[in-house]
This record gives sequence, C-alpha cells and structure tokens, in this order.
Amino acid sequence: MERIVLAYDASAAAESARQWVEWRTDGNDAVVDILLVNNPLWADKTQAQSHLRDARDRLRRNNPRSIVHAIERDGRKVPNLVRGAREADLVVMGVTRPGSDARSSNARLPLRVGNELTCPTCLVPEGWARGGGRSRVVVGVDDDDSSDTAIAYAADEATRLGIALHLVHAWKTMPALPTHRDDVLFGMSDVEAAHRRLFDDVVARVRAGWPTLSLELTMVHDNPVSTLTVASSHACLAVIGSHRRGVLAAGFSGSVARDVTRDLRTPLCIVP
Repeated sequence: MERIVLAYDASAAAESARQWVEWRTDGNDAVVDILLVNNPLWADKTQAQSHLRDARDRLRRNNPRSIVHAIERDGRKVPNLVRGAREADLVVMGVTRPGSDARSSNARLPLRVGNELTCPTCLVPEGWARGGGRSRVVVGVDDDDSSDTAIAYAADEATRLGIALHLVHAWKTMPALPTHRDDVLFGMSDVEAAHRRLFDDVVARVRAGWPTLSLELTMVHDNPVSTLTVASSHACLAVIGSHRRGVLAAGFSGSVARDVTRDLRTPLCIVP
C-alpha cells in the first residue's frame, strides 16, 4: 500500500496539496500521513491543531479507502519533514504563487526538503484544482542517466492514469565555434545527432517497457526551462530527475526545478 506524507500548515498552498493528494488517492488504497511541524515558540497551537484535524477528516471523508493519520511535531521544519518522510513512497508539498509569500525561506522550503529525500517529492502549486482537460504526463529527458528513474516513474504514472506520456528533451549547450563556417555547420549537426541518438534510445526503452503506453515526443535545441514549462502547461503532472546531487544542481533536472517552480502551474514531481 502506497504511503504518502503530506506537509501541511493550513496555508493556501498546503490546501492545494491536500486536494491533490485527495485526487491522487481517489479510489485507491493508501496510507496518508498529514504532517504539521509547529514552531515551538508558538504560545497557542489550538488553531493549527484544528486545521490539522480538519484536513485529516476531509481526506477520510472523501477517500474512505485511505488510512489517514494526523501527525504533529515541534521544531525545525526541514529536519522534521525529512524524518517524517523516511518511510514514505511519496512526499507532497504546496508551493506558493510568486509574490504571494514575501518570506523567501518559505518559498524555498519545498526544494530544501526535496534535496534531503530519497523518495519522489511532488510540488503542488497554490490554486491547483482537479480537472482542466490536461490528459498527459510530461517528463524531462536529461543528457545522462540521471533522468532514467524519473522516466520510469512518469511512465508508471501515465499508465496508472490511462493517459499519454510526453517525453521532452531540450538542450542549449553550444559547441565551441571553429574557424570555418563549414566546421560550424558540421559541429552543430554532430551535436544534434548525438542528442537524437540519446533521445531515440530513451524512446526505444520506454516502448519496450510500456508497450501499450501512448507517447508524445519533443526534442528541441532550446532552453530546458521554457521547453518544460510550455509542455507542462498541457499536462496534469510534470516529472524530472534530481541528479542525486540535489535539485539545485545543473541540468534538465537541476536548475530547471528551481526555475520552473517560480511560475509553477502544474504539479511537479522530482524523482531522485
């Protein structure tokens, strides 16, 4: 049975994350731990505890097949969330809209937690609502093996939902410019051919592993952030890898995570 940890603080972003978990577990057996980390300096925790119980009761009511726990801890957020997610299959956190929370440390919290986890982390944008006619999962294909686990996760999610998988590979690295124009053209052609071979290999592996899955393919020489952002606007879920050096590392699955979350409109799952 899948175990999901929902980081909850009763904010608008956390409420959107709760609704996403409700959608994610609809009709499925799951264990959901709703984790509230309190500031130990708060004199009155009654309101926070009330919000936590309310979130638990709504999940129980709307997803009767789920086992839902309300867990409260005192202390620093990042260490407590990481400890609480130690046995989780998936961690879900809300992300505030740009400008809706001036406290930049809060805005960076989901990525800080994601850096420490060994399970996938789903970042749900504030204001998310189920529906909208988005019928695909999009996954970023990196130029090394760091996205292999993310691709498999995305394929499993698309299969579970019965929708298409959109594989996206973008690169912006330019080769060193040689002296002659013919060499420039050859250099660019060589680079594109290398990316084409990499992408074709990924597509072949996905077709072999998930033969019934409908695929959509995009390979472009463009900015990975803008490419993934555009593709994600037509998807119900975006997935990237984390390089295992933290989601703030370079590459499709590194700085992309940081930049995409600035204007996140689609839930983004970061897979280690």
